[in-house]
Amino acid sequence: AAVRQLSDAQRKRLDITQQARADDVERVKAAYAALGVAAEVSPFFTDMAARMAAAHLVMSRSGASTVSEIAVIGRPALLVPYPHALDHDQAANAAA
Repeated sequence: AAVRQLSDAQRKRLDITQQARADDVERVKAAYAALGVAAEVSPFFTDMAARMAAAHLVMSRSGASTVSEIAVIGRPALLVPYPHALDHDQAANAAA
């Protein structure tokens, strides 16, 4: 929904890498294509560390390992806690 709010010129500047469930990959690719956004969507990436290091912004769940990796590479991030995590630990990680 947020990408849809951008102007055409802003969307053309995006190059998105998104991990999605295998069942959702084609639907997500089609949504980006309809908006004119360059996007690589896959259920798994073997080179995620390199992709995150090359990113200008990381949007991710806020598991402890992921938050640590993002901090080490020094990238700005929007962290989205997994709402069903036990003890709401991801919410605490995102708030820290």
